Amino acid sequence: MKTWSLSLSLFVAFAFLFGVSPLVLKAQTGPAAPEKADPAQQKLAAEEMGLIDSVVSARELYLKNMEKLVAFYAHAQNNIKLRMATEELDSLKKTTRQDYVIIGETLGPNLHPQKSIPDAEKLYQQARLLDDNPDLGKADENKKKALDLYLELMSRFPESIRIADSAFYSAVIYENTIKDYYRAVIYYQRTYEWDPLTSHPAQIQAARICFSKLNENGMARRLYEAASNSAAGTPTDRAEAKSMTGLLKAWGF
Repeated sequence: MKTWSLSLSLFVAFAFLFGVSPLVLKAQTGPAAPEKADPAQQKLAAEEMGLIDSVVSARELYLKNMEKLVAFYAHAQNNIKLRMATEELDSLKKTTRQDYVIIGETLGPNLHPQKSIPDAEKLYQQARLLDDNPDLGKADENKKKALDLYLELMSRFPESIRIADSAFYSAVIYENTIKDYYRAVIYYQRTYEWDPLTSHPAQIQAARICFSKLNENGMARRLYEAASNSAAGTPTDRAEAKSMTGLLKAWGF
């Protein structure tokens, strides 16, 4: 999956500093009320983004310097140190580099867009075609490409009426294809926060992940309770939500 430019992500992050803190998962179960910027949250978000920027810059500098060192030893014909530097460079390239900027977090929960934006609609339709592509041999690849488009849409067009749908389908891909359950929960939450009337069963999906994958039982109970009273989802989903709410309450959550 391609990486979005850090500058765009950082801009979005600072533009919406007063959203939910990316340091903590919150179980918001109903429409988010407009709220004033919290100076403490702003400070934490600004500090986090500064640290992320420093980490990314350090990664890039480290990689460039290792490449220069390998080239130096190759030119100097120092085969022993060339092998050492090459091994370190290869290890560095194989290291997983986490992306700590999550668009769904930086945008916050309080968006309720009403605008139909042609460019956003174009991105959304492209993403849906890739997401629903029946080519099983490229299913994962196409879903990751679709995810890139959903994320681009949310980042570039936060006023578009398509951001809640994009959040839901992003969550599905994070959950089922990428297995990143933290991000999946974030985008399921944003789905119903950005569109309280959504027909997507986002709350119960978030609850299931919190319970079965993240061991966040208190949060799962609150989400299940909200899902038991939600118009989204099937009667079976609501029955499950009611049953799980009772079970988790009995466990003390």
